[in-house]
Amino acid sequence: MLLNKKNLRRYYAAIFIGFNLLPNTGMSYEKDKTYNITILHTNDHHGAFWEDYNEGTGISARMTLIESIRKEVLNNGGEVLLLDAGDINTGDARSEVLFAEPDIKGMNLIGYDAMVIGDHEFDNPLPILKQQASWAKFPFISANIYEKNTDNRLFKPFTLLKKSDLNIAVIGLSTENITRFNHIEHIDNIDVRPPEKETLKVINQLEQLQIPDITIGLSHLGYDQSVKSTSKASDDVSLANKLPKGTFDLIIGGHSHHTICIPSIYQYRKINKNTLANCLPHYQNGTWIMQAGDSGKYVGRADFEYLNGEIKLVHYELIPVNIRYQYRGPTDEVYIENIGAQISPSKTMLELLKPYNEIANNKIVNDRVGFVDKRLSTTVVNYDENYESKKTRLYELLMAAIIEKTAADLAIIGPESTSESIPSGKITYLQILKSLRYYPFIEYDLSNKDANKVVFIDLKGYELKKYIQKMYNKSFQTNVTFDINNDSSLSNIKIKNIPLDENKTYRLATLKLYSLGLFGYPRIYDHENFMETQFLSSFVFNEYIKKHTPIKADDYRPSINTNLNNKKS
Repeated sequence: MLLNKKNLRRYYAAIFIGFNLLPNTGMSYEKDKTYNITILHTNDHHGAFWEDYNEGTGISARMTLIESIRKEVLNNGGEVLLLDAGDINTGDARSEVLFAEPDIKGMNLIGYDAMVIGDHEFDNPLPILKQQASWAKFPFISANIYEKNTDNRLFKPFTLLKKSDLNIAVIGLSTENITRFNHIEHIDNIDVRPPEKETLKVINQLEQLQIPDITIGLSHLGYDQSVKSTSKASDDVSLANKLPKGTFDLIIGGHSHHTICIPSIYQYRKINKNTLANCLPHYQNGTWIMQAGDSGKYVGRADFEYLNGEIKLVHYELIPVNIRYQYRGPTDEVYIENIGAQISPSKTMLELLKPYNEIANNKIVNDRVGFVDKRLSTTVVNYDENYESKKTRLYELLMAAIIEKTAADLAIIGPESTSESIPSGKITYLQILKSLRYYPFIEYDLSNKDANKVVFIDLKGYELKKYIQKMYNKSFQTNVTFDINNDSSLSNIKIKNIPLDENKTYRLATLKLYSLGLFGYPRIYDHENFMETQFLSSFVFNEYIKKHTPIKADDYRPSINTNLNNKKS
């Protein structure tokens, strides 16, 4: 066996899991020859195939950028590898109604080499995911998703690629949180196993075939525990630390929507044209860790040199794809800042996607999602003489959907959550989108959709009591009642009609904008038990209405308050 660093670390990886290491040690590379490999990466596409109102031209501009980079690299004697770190589904209604077919066909046209399975790939039943995989000309991979109670993986664990005479192994790793956020009927027959153990199994398997020159983890685990979890699921940094040093040359990640830019870590909306000039990936335990935001806003580019079994990062950048920030100045004037050069859309891609966009728009406007027997109003409806609350059936229905999705005990949202009423009769996806308030809301654009994601937090009863006391008069609640005393304190708090137990743990569901401390709400985003589901409220609401149609509006009639100084909420 060659005793370079790459073989040594894989030797120790095999010892670590107790396998015998009998690899094929033949070199695929030429000694003393420098190979140039450029790795391009995206993640968390979330249905952004078509033009976004604020941020350019979606996957069409991405194609122009990637084709330009390919041409440059090939002219300089290198090769390009293009990878996606999962979550192609759920985000834009136009993609959702077509089960991401245009997104996958667009990725085929660009020439992706592989995609890892993300948690949102299970937002639809498994047969739809299998259909999506059949549309793709690139493999969907995951080493740690199994059929329950078997040793059969649902997908290929890895793909082997040949670039510039180098053997490159790409191992897919999916978040263990898949089984926490999806309809039980979608995931009741799957098991998601710890990624570090499955990595070592695959490494050993690869060793028996041919030692890869470069080993890449294509991960949908999240970055630096940014996706907080009571299950303590692994993220990319903890994975790199749990494995023998340098098991992966690099990890290309997704799930947490980070734009990793070291030495400082920025969320994508904090990056500007100045900070982008000085980006490096995170380096942990011999492994480069990368992630490129979400929704195609960035393409990550990593240029490597490979010489005699060693890989060296020589250049890295996060390339913005037509990102434009709009903000107001001190005298209320509107400014628009372009982040990076503007990229023209690919005409070839637009020709492919235009028919899909037309079909999707027609389905959003015309197809029936469900039926409701009475109007769901977003404003006060005085259907009872003593009705005082501004909470309406629409809010109750939305909170019921949020509770069902998160298995929460109670939900709390604000009057800012809805925008337009839903009339009686047929409900379309367009009506659902328009019923929910986005910031801003323009047609189907969810350009600030991050604030409208469903989140939850597990709180002890005494913590929940303090939370309710601080915001009861700013919000709408369901599954919680209380008395308001003359001094505005609360008493007789009940959750699901049972007195609150200060030592019991309760799950509170809400929307992300309220978790951040906006509109006067207590900030809970930093709590150790806080969890983002990454589901938009529109997706959750649409899903609930589909499942429970026909909707009987009176089933969601709010309680009536009859005493201002001792009233039930």
